[in-house]
Amino acid sequence: MARAGAKTPPFHVMTENKNNPWRDRKDIVVHSRTAPLPYRSLIPVNKELTIASPELAFIQLAAMDFYDEIDLARIAYELCGTYVLDVSWDGFTNTEAPITNKGKMLRMIERESRTRGAAKAKRALECIYEKSNSPMESDLALLFAAPRRIGGFDLGPIAMNYKVKTKDGAKYVDLFFLERNVGLEYKGKDSHSIEKTQRDDRRQNRLVAEGVTIINVWYDDLVNDWLFDKLARDVFATLDARLRCRSKQFQTQQKLLRAKLLPSIQKFGSFEP
Repeated sequence: MARAGAKTPPFHVMTENKNNPWRDRKDIVVHSRTAPLPYRSLIPVNKELTIASPELAFIQLAAMDFYDEIDLARIAYELCGTYVLDVSWDGFTNTEAPITNKGKMLRMIERESRTRGAAKAKRALECIYEKSNSPMESDLALLFAAPRRIGGFDLGPIAMNYKVKTKDGAKYVDLFFLERNVGLEYKGKDSHSIEKTQRDDRRQNRLVAEGVTIINVWYDDLVNDWLFDKLARDVFATLDARLRCRSKQFQTQQKLLRAKLLPSIQKFGSFEP
């Protein structure tokens, strides 16, 4: 396992043998599986090691009580996006292509429909969109496009990193509301350099020239209660949509979602419809 790059014990091992040969080892958790595995559910790493495919592993994670629907949605965003979490300075590295896609994951869930965790995995996939390019873009999408049952505003359908053709070539919008020609651009937590700000502004000008309305979102807009309320009102007004937040149950669910996604939330004010 160490040679294969596994770094964090305990290691989870699947076996068809009901007897646990590693029962005395604290660094190994054994899962017994006697039923046949679905097609393409295993990936050979080398002659000694075979691992679960991303699609099967997602169902296996869903079977663990440790992960709730929001946790699983964030994992699915990573699997279906163009980034992987790591220990780099900003916490992730961008990739050329997603590890998997929503269609493949749903097909695996269908094949494993009777397996523990399959139903929870399917519910989590209902909350995600493909091609997110960063963890914060994923969180932004969850806040505005996830179903109301987990605290999202359910403003879909959206597209992540949506391609817009301009006279200066293709430009990409972080989160795009397909039916309204409106996009959200996540600007980050730290201030940009003058050069980068100038590039972003010129890029935004090209998008505006193509009829796209852009709303810029800063980190403080998400973690500060008062600024988040203002952002939500601006987004709904731009989309010509009704902001329905009168239910105390929804407000509680949304606060739980934001606390889960953004643990450093600053409670400066509260929303009053």
